Amino acid sequence: MRVNISYSVELDEVPMAVSNMIMQLHSSCESLYAQMAELQISLRTRPNVEESLREIDNIRQQLFKADQGLVDCTSILAGYQKALSGAYLQEEIREEEQVDGEESLDD
Repeated sequence: MRVNISYSVELDEVPMAVSNMIMQLHSSCESLYAQMAELQISLRTRPNVEESLREIDNIRQQLFKADQGLVDCTSILAGYQKALSGAYLQEEIREEEQVDGEESLDD
């Protein structure tokens, strides 16, 4: 069963946090690549169908976990992008209010 775990970081730290997540996923995928290479060799040299089926199922489950990790990264970066857009719009509004306030003082 998957559960969501949340924690907060500063807005400018989000890309680094996602980068760390990607690094972990990369490591997992490298391990999967090695497992698939071993499976390929095993099937050519000493085929054991039952063991191979278990190994394939294990690899598929790990690929699913990696995919879910990428879904998490996508969600985090989409939220980050939205936060940046919101922060940018808020800054524009503040600047416009300041300009309007200054123009009122000039009148």
